Amino acid sequence: MVGAAVQAAEAGDAVSTRAAVPRFRGDIDSLRAVAILAVVGYHAELPGFRGGFTGVDVFFVISGYLITRNLLAEATGRGAVRLGRFWARRVRRLVPALGLVVLATLVASYLILPVVELDRVARQGAAAALYVSNVLFARQAQDYFATDVDRSPFLHTWSLGVEEQFYLVWPLLVAAVVLGFRRRPEHLRTALGVTFGLVLAASFGLNLVQTGEGSSWAFFGLPARAWEFAAAGLLATVTIPEALRTGVSRTVAGVVGIAMIVVGVVVLSDAQAYPGARALLPVVGTLLVIAAGDRPAGGHRTIVPKVLGAEALQWFGRLSYSWDLWHWPFIVLAVAAVGEDTVALRTGAAAVSLGVAYLAYRFVENPVRFGERFRASGRTFAMGAAVTLVALLGAGGLTVAGDASTSDLDEMMRQAQEEFLTAPSNCVVQESPVGTSYSRCGDPGASRVVLLVGDSHAFHWLKALALMAETEDLLVVLSAGPSCPATAVSVRSTPPGLDAQGCAEQRQGTAALLEEYDVDAVVLAQSNGYVGSILDDAGGVPDPETQARIWGASLDAYLRDLQARGLPVVVILDNPTLPDDPMECLARARDIDACELERAEALAQVAPLRAAEQQVLAALPEVPRFDATQAVCDEEACRLEADGALVYVDKDHLSADFTRSLAPELARLLDQLPAG
Repeated sequence: MVGAAVQAAEAGDAVSTRAAVPRFRGDIDSLRAVAILAVVGYHAELPGFRGGFTGVDVFFVISGYLITRNLLAEATGRGAVRLGRFWARRVRRLVPALGLVVLATLVASYLILPVVELDRVARQGAAAALYVSNVLFARQAQDYFATDVDRSPFLHTWSLGVEEQFYLVWPLLVAAVVLGFRRRPEHLRTALGVTFGLVLAASFGLNLVQTGEGSSWAFFGLPARAWEFAAAGLLATVTIPEALRTGVSRTVAGVVGIAMIVVGVVVLSDAQAYPGARALLPVVGTLLVIAAGDRPAGGHRTIVPKVLGAEALQWFGRLSYSWDLWHWPFIVLAVAAVGEDTVALRTGAAAVSLGVAYLAYRFVENPVRFGERFRASGRTFAMGAAVTLVALLGAGGLTVAGDASTSDLDEMMRQAQEEFLTAPSNCVVQESPVGTSYSRCGDPGASRVVLLVGDSHAFHWLKALALMAETEDLLVVLSAGPSCPATAVSVRSTPPGLDAQGCAEQRQGTAALLEEYDVDAVVLAQSNGYVGSILDDAGGVPDPETQARIWGASLDAYLRDLQARGLPVVVILDNPTLPDDPMECLARARDIDACELERAEALAQVAPLRAAEQQVLAALPEVPRFDATQAVCDEEACRLEADGALVYVDKDHLSADFTRSLAPELARLLDQLPAG
């Protein structure tokens, strides 16, 4: 049976004959099937799978359990852990399959994606090959403008990075404890249990803190995820009391465990803070299912292990690693190639990728993993290094190919994006009294102080105000957070796992800056493209009309509060959020005129919130406003070029050149304001 061979290899082909090799667990293979089906269903956006990302937690628990069980078997049998043999097994298991996917995805990206995206994809592919893509994506998700993280064909490799980092650290930890108790082996399990418990407590605490802060490291980082592996390690280490191993108790544990996993997949969503305490659903559920299947000698299989013993489920479980590697690049690149994003297209791409995953599993993964050629650890490491090097060369080749294809238009786009992400030269980053970061531009001793507030759209107006600060007696202070409106409205943010806590802290920082600086005027600039992301008091997303009312009410309250403080305020009405990234159109069509949009189509994305804003401002005629839409669009169309410069750098952020060209108009508005 192939499944038996798979887990036998994981159980330790290097374990001494004196060690008890853990028995094959078909139910665990089936748990892998549950996990991968949840993940694929989530990525395909199938109904009922909105919390399918929790399948990753199921994978983490399974890995923690099996790896700890195998290390413990070797430690108790030999009195030591052979690290080289352990890591060699991991290399044979993971590296060839991943290397093939990285190379295939790089080639497909070159054929499908716009040339301006190739350098980004190449860097992500290199990070995936080195098992550090989780670090890369955590950093990108913290950036103001990392709006396309979820469109990377390598995004799914973040979880593999976490697992590989676990595989590197965990055996060292176990080996250290084994070494410390080599003279007292009877206390080894207790020592390991205490060690794993400490890791669990520290990591879970960090997970709660980082999730509460809205940090992407809670989602992508090993330190905040280690508790999931450690909990599984505890299960593999402790002895379950016989009273909890009866048929009834194992039946209850299995049913409750499956129910918890299913509830996580169906009920949780990426609009909620995650992992945090919510991750207990899939983690504890998986632990219960694993415990339910660990029957005592002579005990019978209960209902859940019997169901999970189905050969069809085990087949999916055996293919889970390969399918996990292939399905996401197929989905992302299919959407990019067709130019549409539908559930049918995503599902079809995932289904096709299953066939490719099977071929890779049959002809690459298993031959390398179980073949005799790479049994020696030295050969395995040499093979792993060679595969990784080829993948890195492929990433470098994609960068070179992208550079070679660069035209004048490509160079214009590249420069616009690079300049957009570069802070003005007269700005420095500071820390507010409450610990949030802000930018200060111009002379600190200037007689006028303008506070620019909002979300990432405030940042693209900073270029214009910073230019004014170079020539006028003006200090500009920026307090803005990504996907965080300045007004008190809760919005769903990305990637999965972030909530409104970080936005609340950002607003506290803004309030602190109003106290710290003698502000003469406030400039409010924020996106009105949040339709579909605004949350009600219950944390749900209401209908667009209700979202517009919430948005308008928050803006009205914000403006009236500033007026009550005697602070003059200028409102920058937002530019259109385009339905698609114009950079992609430009990269394909090579013609700016061909990529212009009709005004009505461009405004459709922001119409509900824009109308709510205009209704609020109609009741406050004394509040000056600058309509960015009028600067971008005429009566018929919205332009993408102005005076030889690109207007947009993505589907909603304006270029530095364009906003700087509007500095005189903003200056006239500020000059009309009364003294604060």
